[in-house]
Amino acid sequence: MKTAGTASTIQSLGVLFTVTVASIASVHAAPARIAPQCGDTIGPGGSYVLTADIGPCSTPGALTIDSANLNMAGHTVSGNSLEQGIVLVGSGAILRNGTVHSFGSHGVTLAGLGRHTVKNVTSTRNGLSGFVVDSGHNGLRNNKAIGNAEIGFSLESDSNRVSSSTAVIETHKANL
Repeated sequence: MKTAGTASTIQSLGVLFTVTVASIASVHAAPARIAPQCGDTIGPGGSYVLTADIGPCSTPGALTIDSANLNMAGHTVSGNSLEQGIVLVGSGAILRNGTVHSFGSHGVTLAGLGRHTVKNVTSTRNGLSGFVVDSGHNGLRNNKAIGNAEIGFSLESDSNRVSSSTAVIETHKANL
């Protein structure tokens, strides 16, 4: 809601007052559209939308999200056998709507002070786990961990919630 400045005259107890109402604006800034590079930190704070795929990354920690909101907008962050993909640090970071794959250990790591949210993210073909949670009070909803080497979702801290999510570990068959 936005209103222009308005002058009003009010008479009370025989005294004439002129009141000016300043402009009032309820402004919600649109998320910044970004195309970060491998190894970048997004934040601290703010709201962002990816405009392109990232990778394959050859640096540890393809992206760090520091207390920020990142909408991957259907894009992919990929690695080539390095440690971690996307790492959420600080508190209250949000990651949503994308794919993370081919990292040496974990696709998505929730660390820092916690209270992070991960929603609608697919983490696939990572060396250990799709998602590892190293902090408390996080929420993971509508995520998929598919074809990671060992674990889909690793909850290594208390007070976390995983809902409406799927983990599929693929096994390799030998020809006998």
